[in-house]
Amino acid sequence: MSADWDEIKRLAADFQKAQLTSTLQRLSERNCVEIVTLLLEKNLLEAFFTNDGKEYITPDQLEREVQDELYVNGGRINLVEVSKTLNVDLSRIEEIALRISETDPEIHFMLGQLINEQYITHIAEEVNERLSQKGEITVSDLTQLFDLPSDFLQHDVMEKHLGKIIRGRQDTSNPRVFFTQSYIQRCKAKIRGALKAITRPTNVATILQQINVQEKTFHSLFDEIAPAGQVTSKQANAQYIPHIYTKMQADWVTSFYKQNGFLEYEGVNKLGVSDAKQFIRKQFPNEDILYLKRCAIGSKIIDLTVLSSLNECSATKSYVDLSSILPSNMSEEDVEEIFETIMARKNATPGNFVFLQSIVFSQQYLNDLIQPCHEMAKSKAKTAVESGIYQQYLAEKQLSGKSSTAQDYDDESKSDKREERRKKAATGKAGGGSQGRETKTKSTKKHQRGRANVADSDDEQETRAGAGKKGSKSFELVKLEDIVNIISKTLEDEGLEYLSDTIAALYHSQLNQTALATAQELFEATPQTNRRQTHAAIQERINTLLVDLRLYEKGLKV
Repeated sequence: MSADWDEIKRLAADFQKAQLTSTLQRLSERNCVEIVTLLLEKNLLEAFFTNDGKEYITPDQLEREVQDELYVNGGRINLVEVSKTLNVDLSRIEEIALRISETDPEIHFMLGQLINEQYITHIAEEVNERLSQKGEITVSDLTQLFDLPSDFLQHDVMEKHLGKIIRGRQDTSNPRVFFTQSYIQRCKAKIRGALKAITRPTNVATILQQINVQEKTFHSLFDEIAPAGQVTSKQANAQYIPHIYTKMQADWVTSFYKQNGFLEYEGVNKLGVSDAKQFIRKQFPNEDILYLKRCAIGSKIIDLTVLSSLNECSATKSYVDLSSILPSNMSEEDVEEIFETIMARKNATPGNFVFLQSIVFSQQYLNDLIQPCHEMAKSKAKTAVESGIYQQYLAEKQLSGKSSTAQDYDDESKSDKREERRKKAATGKAGGGSQGRETKTKSTKKHQRGRANVADSDDEQETRAGAGKKGSKSFELVKLEDIVNIISKTLEDEGLEYLSDTIAALYHSQLNQTALATAQELFEATPQTNRRQTHAAIQERINTLLVDLRLYEKGLKV
């Protein structure tokens, strides 16, 4: 023990002696700079200057110091900060960082930063903690959180440590989404509970807002929970339609159709059905349904009610009120459309029936109703002939025919005269001196104005004549009021007096023609009438020949 203590004392004395001894040979600072510069020029030494130029540092030393900084900062450093700390140019730091990443596979150089595996493990642990709290995490969220490239986080952090440090699953439909199994189970439970509570179409966005589940997660888990409904689409405005609502629609439509035999499109649309016709066709594929504009009617109403009533109406020569045998909520337009469609589909003869304001009359019934009017028409014709009213009508008709023929001839004559005046005016313009041209021009202008007035007057006369021809009305022996007075008595007993004017208008023209024909027969049956008729025929023949002679005379003049 004493020997060791003596040895320690001896070494301490030697150390003190060495410290007190002064160096006999020393180099100045300038000599040192020249020596280092010479070594650098001859490439015998590799060193970097510091930013202030007062110090040298070798690449190996700089590499060691960079790695020390990486370790001190927890495995991630920014090269800009390292450059400031080590007082070395940033380009030199980047060269060393690149060399470090190439030689050491556990160190990564990206975006001006160095990251080692220690820091990556730390990221994986933090991601696992966040994933366990939130249940779901995306690479885009991690990119914003750690300020690192998404590809690096995807491959070197998430996928590399998934199932080891990170306890979760990767979404098969979206590989950038990661979640835990417990989170998926919670989402399934939320979605299943929400969908079971829904009884009518609901927007998916509203459902997601209530249960706080991501839209992508909802659509990816929707088929796995076997929902009692369907989603219209995967777009933003998608709706969830539960099967119970569809069943309720089908049950309501089926029940209403079986009870009433028809369906209104408006009522079906109120159930949330957009295409009522297509929905009804789908519900009753084997039913013979008549699809109208506002409603759909079953074959039972058509065959057992409407057709049977029409057949009975035709057989009994009567009428039927379709509004009384059809549902009360059908309008007159619906009833008319049903009648027209039945006439077209059942190959019926529309002439056998007449539809008036939801009432269908058999043609025989109307014929019997109008039959007394034929006697009235004959009586009116006889009275007109005996009183001379009909003869006056024939005379006026004959005179109007003559006046129209003469008017046509006068129009042709005036047209020829106007043409001759135009030719003379053109000839006058072609000859004469300057003074004659001037006088002729003035005269021509005056005549032109006169001719214009004549032409206008002629046009007005032609227009008036045409208007007179159009305005002439046919001779009316039977008036509408006469028909109404006869048929209203019968219709009043049936409670149909409001249709008197409509029915009378249908037969007014026919009865008037019958009266005119009867009057003509009575007129031709009398001897005096025969003589007058012969005289009128001869006179008409003479007038025709006279017109022909004038035309021939005109042709000879030309």
